[in-house]
Amino acid sequence: MDEIAKRVSVRKFVITGSASSIVGPNPIGDGKFVYDSPLKWTNIGEVDRPNDKAKMLGERYCWNKLTEYEDDTFLKMAAILPYFMTGPPLYSGVATSNSSCLFISDLIYNKVQVYP
Repeated sequence: MDEIAKRVSVRKFVITGSASSIVGPNPIGDGKFVYDSPLKWTNIGEVDRPNDKAKMLGERYCWNKLTEYEDDTFLKMAAILPYFMTGPPLYSGVATSNSSCLFISDLIYNKVQVYP
């Protein structure tokens, strides 16, 4: 990652991860809890969906790689962690396993009592 970044003069970049990186399959139910630390991660052993696990491992790799630099001003990264996505899935099989797709389906078929 660092060799490529130096060649193209990249100084800042953004990755799209997943809220499951910090919330996980069992989010903290305390309404006053704030996920405000980059050191709070979901236990990787609790993550069973391949997409969530891949995004989490990829994001951790990037953050760990950045900490290897002695001069922290060389490269900056931000991670966007969407909790909910809308739009048609690229693959039809995703509609029955993706949490966002399942939630939209529940909304359409009136299976939820509240709306986000």
